[in-house]
Amino acid sequence: MSYLIKSIEGGIVKDIDTKEGVVSGYFSRFGNVDSDNDIMARGCFTKSIQENGPQSKKPRIAHLWAHDSYTPIGKLMELMEDDFGLFFRSKLSKSSKGRDTLHLYEEGIINEHSIGFQGLKYEDEKEDESKPYDRVRTFKEVKLWEGSSVVFGANPDTPTTGVKDADPATIDKLAKRLGKMEKLLRKGSGLTDEAFIQLELECAQIRKELHSLVSEEPRKHSEENEPNILEMWQQLT
Repeated sequence: MSYLIKSIEGGIVKDIDTKEGVVSGYFSRFGNVDSDNDIMARGCFTKSIQENGPQSKKPRIAHLWAHDSYTPIGKLMELMEDDFGLFFRSKLSKSSKGRDTLHLYEEGIINEHSIGFQGLKYEDEKEDESKPYDRVRTFKEVKLWEGSSVVFGANPDTPTTGVKDADPATIDKLAKRLGKMEKLLRKGSGLTDEAFIQLELECAQIRKELHSLVSEEPRKHSEENEPNILEMWQQLT
């Protein structure tokens, strides 16, 4: 069974203790049909938590940054299922990435969590047997490998796409996100150089996408003020 990724939208962050570096929220949600026509059923994580959760004999479920196994950012202190979904409480590391993540949580910029797992048991519901891909799949049991804090787009070179085709609610959410990021950049403290450059990269692309909605003519910038996205990305990588 292949490694799968599922994201949860809506800013499911319950609490942030900046003094202790502890964050709690939800890695996954139960019962809703996601964009892949999949449903995570309550109980699907039970066996993984018992075998590899933070209270088990072999704790192996990781808290990662954007599904990168080379970038663990915290140690899970609690992992459990409740009526809503997969609840977690994690103490973020004192590494540069851990500190950056804590700042992004505090500023409300991180607005999504995601899980990496393998599906073990599932059921398919099909309305039309002649359309095998037109189905809703309910996962009954999964092998949970990790939960991730996610803030940037999956492709770091294109953190925002398709704004012209987005609905008003999505555009409003994107504009609010831009405001939070610009506020953090103006403060200019607490972030590593890597995080600062990556935030500037995303801000530049969001501004470009949003401006394209209100004007057919590109806004004119002086050469010194024009954000050099390629140069910023080269510095980051």
